[in-house]
Amino acid sequence: MKSKQECLVFFILCLLIGTCFASVVSSQEGEEEPNVEVLTVTLNTPENATTITSFNATFTYIPVTNGTNDLFVFAKLYINGTDSLASNQTAIANNTVNSISYTFASNGTYLWNVQVRNSSANVLADADFLITVAVPEEPEPTPMPTPTMTPTPAPTVAPTPTATPTSPPPSEFFGLSAEAMVIIAVIIILIIIAAAIVLLRRR
Repeated sequence: MKSKQECLVFFILCLLIGTCFASVVSSQEGEEEPNVEVLTVTLNTPENATTITSFNATFTYIPVTNGTNDLFVFAKLYINGTDSLASNQTAIANNTVNSISYTFASNGTYLWNVQVRNSSANVLADADFLITVAVPEEPEPTPMPTPTMTPTPAPTVAPTPTATPTSPPPSEFFGLSAEAMVIIAVIIILIIIAAAIVLLRRR
């Protein structure tokens, strides 16, 4: 009788232990796995191996996170693996196209990527994109020839005309010219002299 009681007690204990173990296993299976936060970024434009003809470029990217309380802190543009110091100028929107503007200093081929950060992590896109800057060079202006200054000749001063005295026209007496009047005067003087000589001889 005693052995039967011991067997019954042992059976009840085994039943209790099995029930507890099954309850623990069931509760563990019913628990959800903890939510693992995801943070990624995808490069959008310019597309890989794009050539642009301007030094000014706008780079777009799509950041994704499943965190509800862990918002984005910033996004940075990397050129050839180095921080370009260009970053987002507006709030970053989740799972939406965002942009960063950048100005290149010269023509060339560059690698670009975007780093996104939240309070707990930061990530870059899986692969860099290639971009070629090929801005046409402006032709140098043709220099204009310097005009040669031609000296203005000084005006020639016209000589002042010399006034030539005009000889007075010969005087006329009774229609006689001056020469005729001289001859007549000489004759008269000779007549007077002859008359005087005659008068002197008579005395």
